[in-house]
Amino acid sequence: MTVHNSFIEVQEQTPANPECIPALSVQDIALLPPSMQALEKIIGLHAVLQLARNYGGGAKLYIPMRPMAYHPLRKLIEGAAFEALCAEYGGEALVISRCARLIRTLQYRKIRAEYASGTAQGKLAIKYRLCTRQISTIVQGLSKGQAPATSPETKPL
Repeated sequence: MTVHNSFIEVQEQTPANPECIPALSVQDIALLPPSMQALEKIIGLHAVLQLARNYGGGAKLYIPMRPMAYHPLRKLIEGAAFEALCAEYGGEALVISRCARLIRTLQYRKIRAEYASGTAQGKLAIKYRLCTRQISTIVQGLSKGQAPATSPETKPL
């Protein structure tokens, strides 16, 4: 993964690869916690997000000394990233963050893009398992021309 014109080049989302990460700016990477930013420099953004989705939340994850073929992490992240992870952190237990701010920002962008292309709010609510009011709050940022929100403000009832 390389930085080019302040965007990180990653694979494009295709029907064969629907969960691929869209191009992210350097400011987006800043949404990662500092420990995960350091990890991203070693193993790449895709591997960091895979770790966050599967192991995030504060539990410690033991990194093996050697990248064994049968280790569950090898199935989760690609070979080169797994080998780099073992080389740098082998024998250590890492606390993996959820990376909630970045994951939420990516989800909001996808929701806004789908809404802008004509998908109904009701369908988006079902797809993303959110209520229509939440979808409405997310897409209002698009109509107001706001920067992508990391989280909508909620008001007490």
